[in-house]
Amino acid sequence: MAKRYAIASGNWSNAAIWDGGTLPGASDDVYPNSFTVTIDQNVTVLSLTNQANASTPTILANGTFNANNGVTISATAGGFVMNAVAVVNIPGSVSCGLIGNITGVASTGAATITITTTGTVNVAGNINMTGGGNRFGMSIGANAVVNIVGDVLTTGTAGANVVGITVTSNCTLNVMGKVESGASIAIANTAAFNLNVTGPVNATGIANTFSVAQPLTISITGNVSATGGASIMSTASVVTGTIVGSITSGTSVPAIVTTAAGSLWTISGPLVNNNYLVALVAQRIRFMNAVVTSWLFQTDTAANKPLYSAGVALGNPLPANVRSGTLYGSANELAGTLAVPPAAAVSIGVPVDHTTGSAYLSAAEIWNHPLANITTPNSIGQRLKNAATVQSTGDQLAALGN
Repeated sequence: MAKRYAIASGNWSNAAIWDGGTLPGASDDVYPNSFTVTIDQNVTVLSLTNQANASTPTILANGTFNANNGVTISATAGGFVMNAVAVVNIPGSVSCGLIGNITGVASTGAATITITTTGTVNVAGNINMTGGGNRFGMSIGANAVVNIVGDVLTTGTAGANVVGITVTSNCTLNVMGKVESGASIAIANTAAFNLNVTGPVNATGIANTFSVAQPLTISITGNVSATGGASIMSTASVVTGTIVGSITSGTSVPAIVTTAAGSLWTISGPLVNNNYLVALVAQRIRFMNAVVTSWLFQTDTAANKPLYSAGVALGNPLPANVRSGTLYGSANELAGTLAVPPAAAVSIGVPVDHTTGSAYLSAAEIWNHPLANITTPNSIGQRLKNAATVQSTGDQLAALGN
């Protein structure tokens, strides 16, 4: 492993801009050394960072790597680490890929990754912002499509402006992973944008996971919960959202607070209130029609009382085990299909329904049945009519003797 650094601004592929006159490799930590390096080819290194290095070799802080269109930048171990300005800038209409975790250390109001492109940026790695100060893991300032396969995590100190992702333009952000806030915000916006999350959304500390300052259209496939802060907080901006997953409040704050007029949530549930705090606060809420669900409330005696939609599994028997025509369930939405014969149609002594069968055949019934059907074709009576008897056999022998 070596520390490699630029000695001039220029293209990454130009060996002359690098110390030692050779290109950095997969086992190197790479520094721009206060210069601007344009990444014009696919690169794989241990890390990209614009921190200073005071020991040998002496490396200056800051400098930036600019991504060209179509490149993939892999930082396999240390990831992307910011000092005071962006480590990687993705400008213009560039589309590119980043592989590696994203973090930052300085308190300068800058972002580790700055996206000002209108292209597509694919990120495979976690954004993990810790500590205090004023910095961002990623800043999206153009109408880009940003796809993140990884988690967005913020565990910054209380009162710090340490944000995982800040959005300042109408972009589309897709996160396929967990979004979680601790003492600082995970995602904040100052412009309307579209957000899609496939994974859980949790506010585990005092900060809100999403701090919404402009209209937001959001779709979450995953569970949403809160502990100290709300997972989604918007008191002035309209939020239009869809959640396929559970929503659980904390004991001191709802999971979602969107009180702006016009906000609308479409949810699957279930929802769980805690300590009398509702899981979701909004002017308009609607459940998905095809989903059976529930909402857990607390009573005035602190007991839990769930509200159910029709079809929720409440321990009801299957319709096949309930007498045909019997309606049951919380809203009589279920109907039994089991056919139960009357006792008079079941053999005597055989259990049926809540009694035993009473049907039996008397000797008279056994005798009367063939008598009543004696002239019926192929009946016993018709068969006996042609059966041989002592008299008929004697008559036949006598006839033969004559």
